Amino acid sequence: MIAFAVLLAAGLIVAWATWADARHVHHDLRERRGRRISPPPDNPKARPQSLEGVLTQQLLSAEITRGQYQQAMTAAALREAVRHPGPPPLP
Repeated sequence: MIAFAVLLAAGLIVAWATWADARHVHHDLRERRGRRISPPPDNPKARPQSLEGVLTQQLLSAEITRGQYQQAMTAAALREAVRHPGPPPLP
């Protein structure tokens, strides 16, 4: 009987914590609704230093589409795999 009460209390605590967190996330999403992403700053220090960063910046500024981003990232991953092959898989 005591074990059941402890399990019930633990379940209620987990459920309450999950519900409170979900409520907080929902509130944050409501606040952000309607806001637009600001364009990247023209500050040279804030410019991306990698291909992935450049592609992400182009995607967020709508210079490229989601499909173009995915194709470019796939090509970059393939180039990386050819240049630096990983160890063979374990049997």
